[in-house]
Amino acid sequence: METIFLVLLIVLAVVTANAIYARFNLVPVAFLQIAAGLVLSFVPLYKHFELEPELFLFGIIAVLMFNDGQNTNIRKLMHQMGTTLSMSVVLAIITILIVGTVTHRLIPQFSLALALA
Repeated sequence: METIFLVLLIVLAVVTANAIYARFNLVPVAFLQIAAGLVLSFVPLYKHFELEPELFLFGIIAVLMFNDGQNTNIRKLMHQMGTTLSMSVVLAIITILIVGTVTHRLIPQFSLALALA
């Protein structure tokens, strides 16, 4: 129950920051949200707060991805499909190679194939 209350406080802080931005848009909304998070860090309830990864994935990432999907311009996406796909594939391969190589170097018991997997 405490986790739900703390997450609701975070949501309230984001809504408040966005409302302030709607009224006074001289400061970027991201800075206002960071400031709201800083203010929340002084609340004693957040002293030992740990957000479970599953809750973060379900409650924050899923909502952001849904919002981006709803607000994506399909014509722009189709126009830039080749660039988007090539960048995503190339960046995924580069990430796999770098993380796999570093893992293999740091933990020699892992074979390179295992580290890349």
